Amino acid sequence: MLCGLVGALDTCACSIGALITQTTRNASLRAAAPRSSSPSIKKPESMKLLWLVAAAGGAGLAAGLAPPGALFLGIDLSTQSCTAVVVDDRLDVVHRHSVNFDERFPEYGTESGYHAGDEGTATSPVAMWLDGLDCVLDELPESLLQQVDAISFSGQQHGAVYWSSEAARLLKGPQKGEDDEYIESELTTKHRMKPTRGLRGGLRERLVPGAFALTDAPIWADASTQDQCDALEDMLGGPEEVARRTGSRAYARFTANQMAAVAYRDPGAWQRTAEVSLVSAFGPSVLCGEITPVDASDSTGTNVGMLHDRKWGTRCTEAYGAMPGVGGAEAFRKRLGAQPVDPGTEVGRVAPWVCRRFGFRGSGRTISQPPPSVFVGAGDNPSTAAGLGLAAPGDVALSLGTSDTFMAVSKQANPQLEGHVFASCTEPGEFLALLCYANG
Repeated sequence: MLCGLVGALDTCACSIGALITQTTRNASLRAAAPRSSSPSIKKPESMKLLWLVAAAGGAGLAAGLAPPGALFLGIDLSTQSCTAVVVDDRLDVVHRHSVNFDERFPEYGTESGYHAGDEGTATSPVAMWLDGLDCVLDELPESLLQQVDAISFSGQQHGAVYWSSEAARLLKGPQKGEDDEYIESELTTKHRMKPTRGLRGGLRERLVPGAFALTDAPIWADASTQDQCDALEDMLGGPEEVARRTGSRAYARFTANQMAAVAYRDPGAWQRTAEVSLVSAFGPSVLCGEITPVDASDSTGTNVGMLHDRKWGTRCTEAYGAMPGVGGAEAFRKRLGAQPVDPGTEVGRVAPWVCRRFGFRGSGRTISQPPPSVFVGAGDNPSTAAGLGLAAPGDVALSLGTSDTFMAVSKQANPQLEGHVFASCTEPGEFLALLCYANG
């Protein structure tokens, strides 16, 4: 069937075509809303935002653990903007706020949210992403944040941040004795973000540059890694074998090829890299105060995540480890971090210093209550499919615009040389096939 959804998020949230399964460690919830009968075509950005509503609501409602009146927060870290959507237990939109990177932070000099470099490189400043997250959260009403019970993320696929060995310490936030004045003042006071950056205690001020081996993150628009793609396909026995294992033949924008390119071009940065997080795991890591795992759907957009067993692939890891500058399979595998987790996995709670920074539950007048739960994020394409309600084999979606994108759900996977097959971000064991063509 062809799913089409219309209108801005605020006017169409009640007709979200979504059937989302969010699982906790011991329980699950299936949150359903009626499908739209409209034939109109959604813009990709609006389609993705619909997932935020479904994901945030489904995460917090899992197993009926949400207290009465609780709200749920979805955050999207996309190429051009950072967007937050707050919904209630009926998935009705309570509040929405978005920050456009180019407009809000012109000092970074980005165009459409990134820098296009020589020979096909494309990067985004990690500090800009932190500023966007800082602004979006700080500009949400504190009365809403005090009621947020659970948080989920969507992130642009393939892009990644490169954590340094200092990241684990810095993510934990100021510790007692390190900055007592800051900690005590934040217990009851929510500082408002000014139009200009530089707030003491902000995310960027805390984490940049010390937490990162690279201050500019390679993103999906990067086309500079063809040498690494060719090497992977040669070592695994051809593009068909790479597609069979990972869901796609080797693509220049995919994360593992970018990692191998960083190791070759910038040995110092590679040596400083302790772990690499996809964008969808970067957001949860910042909020939780520790590096959190990626979900299975996003891992299959890397060329090293296995499509069928949803783990980092041993043979692919060995191939990347043999590439110049990487330093062997063990060095590459260590930087991938923990194994991918199932969709709907709770990966932690909002860290105390982040609660104080923004006024989440667990600070101020609710300091005695537990902080909000954080659930694993997902890539923007699988998230879009979830938000459109592609829940069963035979469900398809078509988006027509500057690029044409076709998605379809299946219980079987037979990857080809054209297009991609990702793991589902809603149902373990299911798949999402995707074809995308640029116009012009």
